[in-house]
Amino acid sequence: MKLKANRFISIALVIMMMFSSTVSVFADELPEEEAKETEAVEKVEEKKEPEPKEEPKAEAPAPEPEKEPEPEAPAQEPEKAAEPEAPAQQAPEKKTEKSGKAEDKGLKLNAGLSNGTYKPDSFTFEGGTGKTKVTCEKVIVKDGKYTAVFTPSSDYMTHFYMGTVSSDAEDPSLYDPSTGSCGKDVYKVNSKTAYVPVELDAKKPFAGRTTAMSEPHWVQYYYTLVLSDNAEKISDDTTIPDDEGSDDPVDPVDPDDGKDDEKEPDKKDTKTLKDGTYKVNATTCRVMFYLYPKEKNPAKVILVKKNGKMTATITLTGDGYDYVYMGTPKQAKKAGKKNWIKAKKVKGYYTFKIPVSRLDKKLPITPHSKKYEEDGDPKTDPWRPDKWIMFYSKGARKVKDGTTIETKGKAKSRNSGSSSKSNKTYKDESNKGTSAVNNSTGLKDGTYKPDRFSWSGGSGRLAYIRCNKIIVKNGKAYAQIEFSSSKYDKLRANGTTYSKSGGGNSKFTIPVKLNANNHIVGRTTAMSQPHWVGYSIFIYKKGAGAGKGSGNGEVTSTKKLTNKAPELMGLEFKEEIKVKYAKYFKIYKYEKDVILIEVDQAKDTALYKEEKEGGEAEEGAQENEIEYDEDGKPIAKSQNEITEELYQNNIVNYLIAPEGVEIPAGLDKECIIIQQPVDKTLVVSEKVLDLMKELGLYDSIAALGLDEEKIKDEELKKAVEDEKIVMAGDLDKPDYAALVKIKADLALFPSEALPEEVDKESSEEDVKESEEAEKRLGILQKRFSALGVPMIADRSEDEKTNYAAAEWIKVYGAIYGQSDKAEAVFDEFVKKNDKKKL
Repeated sequence: MKLKANRFISIALVIMMMFSSTVSVFADELPEEEAKETEAVEKVEEKKEPEPKEEPKAEAPAPEPEKEPEPEAPAQEPEKAAEPEAPAQQAPEKKTEKSGKAEDKGLKLNAGLSNGTYKPDSFTFEGGTGKTKVTCEKVIVKDGKYTAVFTPSSDYMTHFYMGTVSSDAEDPSLYDPSTGSCGKDVYKVNSKTAYVPVELDAKKPFAGRTTAMSEPHWVQYYYTLVLSDNAEKISDDTTIPDDEGSDDPVDPVDPDDGKDDEKEPDKKDTKTLKDGTYKVNATTCRVMFYLYPKEKNPAKVILVKKNGKMTATITLTGDGYDYVYMGTPKQAKKAGKKNWIKAKKVKGYYTFKIPVSRLDKKLPITPHSKKYEEDGDPKTDPWRPDKWIMFYSKGARKVKDGTTIETKGKAKSRNSGSSSKSNKTYKDESNKGTSAVNNSTGLKDGTYKPDRFSWSGGSGRLAYIRCNKIIVKNGKAYAQIEFSSSKYDKLRANGTTYSKSGGGNSKFTIPVKLNANNHIVGRTTAMSQPHWVGYSIFIYKKGAGAGKGSGNGEVTSTKKLTNKAPELMGLEFKEEIKVKYAKYFKIYKYEKDVILIEVDQAKDTALYKEEKEGGEAEEGAQENEIEYDEDGKPIAKSQNEITEELYQNNIVNYLIAPEGVEIPAGLDKECIIIQQPVDKTLVVSEKVLDLMKELGLYDSIAALGLDEEKIKDEELKKAVEDEKIVMAGDLDKPDYAALVKIKADLALFPSEALPEEVDKESSEEDVKESEEAEKRLGILQKRFSALGVPMIADRSEDEKTNYAAAEWIKVYGAIYGQSDKAEAVFDEFVKKNDKKKL
């Protein structure tokens, strides 16, 4: 019996130990009172158990015995103890169920989402040109409001406007660069991030301000952001930087950052740069703020570090700025003149010694325009905004104390200005007025749309001028014109000065003479000081009188020779100069003896491009051909660039303008203009020399691009000996310096300048020669476009018959004002050779 009793006690103890272990498992889930009771049970068991330290050993095999005793008392008691926690345990299940429904509806936000930073379930972005992207990786939830962190891919994005912009032009009501102030719903981009308020689960508009071009502008976008109630929580942080609309200047990154022509040593840490004098790389925003020399970016400057503080001496390429301040315009004004850094003139260049707070960081710098100060216009702030400068630790090279950056030549005055895309200097028209125009018209009073509009002039910094409206009142015509820039604040026209109306791009309504050239002079404030630039505009409206040529139908062909005379705006067609044999040119004559020569430079060569569907260009082609950058800003082109592009067509159109005849504005965007008299010609073709001799045009030759040994004509030999004609290289290597010196006005090349046509059966050598010829031709076209010298490839040697080859004399007759003589010479040639097989 005693043995049985002992066994019973042992079994009871085991059961109690199992019960104690099971209860301990649930103890963490029990209410505080029941947890205490469980503790008491455990203490009792500890007193009854002689070796409490072995309790963990009993827990290890617990899974096996738990399977049998759990259905009895141990399993029931924990179930009762856990009842108060049931709602809390079920809450996640209900939440998941709710999220499932929300997903079906588009993941609506749970109003109970706690404060913190979350990862969006999804973020979509659209708009602009597609090249600049905006991403969102974080959304901050605070007191039921949502702030997203937007990150633009473009380093030129400076601000976001959470709404729809009415225009892409700079708008001071959204952001005023002169003061650094932001309008309502505008948020600044700092270090490529912006904290913006957002709405969820719907397509919403927003716009970004970019400084990628010289004229900042706004680009319209749209976003859709979804943040569900089960979104991933990143942290409890709800910090939103309080710096939107700050006065910090624009902080774009120059595309050439870190590049240098010289070999650079290993990168040095800014903090470990020791005291001393260094030659370092530096760059600026390069928007009317260039370091010497302008062609190199980054440029070299001298930086001195002494007692832990750094200063740099920078030299600017112009003399338009008399002070700079390391900060924003607003900060500069507040600091006062005593804290401005004054320019020091060294060898004609303006230099400034400025403090450098750190390297490898774009530092705000504001230059002061002395010209704007002198003008005294209260609307024009002399402190020029949105400028920055950066000094690189990479490439820093220690030099001797007292080392300076040597300058060459004379500093360029900003008073005249210049185009970065042209060798041509600005023609300052600040003192030039405009004449009154006779704006009477036969049109009835009302509002009209021009049949066609074109313009010319300027420096190449303006992408376009538009005219979409003609207003006729009391028999007088007025035009509303718009510049692609917002910087034109004044316009001279009709003998009067007009002011810009409205915000956005500069718009003016002025009296105009329809179907005729109108000269206007606009004042731009885009540079360090305002300057006046002249333009010509031509507005064509059928029925308005004046010019009869409409230009409203077929314009100059660029794919193939035309079968009828093109309609040139403002020029009435008179007659076609008959071309009977030649296959590579056409000649048309218009009023005032203006002549259009079409030259097919591509047919039967490697240059030929197949005509696309849609045929020739249509009305308004000039407007449709405006190109835009990745941020949607129209790209300005200089006349040199436009001319170079004209050479890329199958058909190259040359417009011969007689002396004293004004060509309708805009035709220089369709045709290469050859201005008569042409008396300084470069000839690189022996065949052309023969044709010019027939017309007695040796006096019009100023340079030859031939080997001197090939000159057989005694008259030419003597002209070269007497230095009336200079030798200017050859087809492969023209002497451009000589051409500039003699002021060449036309270049005539042989058909050899064109790349020969190749096909699948052509040898590798032929293909290579053709490719090299095409490359050489491209260089010639680029160089001569830059020089402003028209060039023609004479294709007389490509013609199939001698009659056709001889007929090219008509081209030179038209160019040199000898058309009648050319006709007579050619007719005589045909008459003499009528019975010969030519």
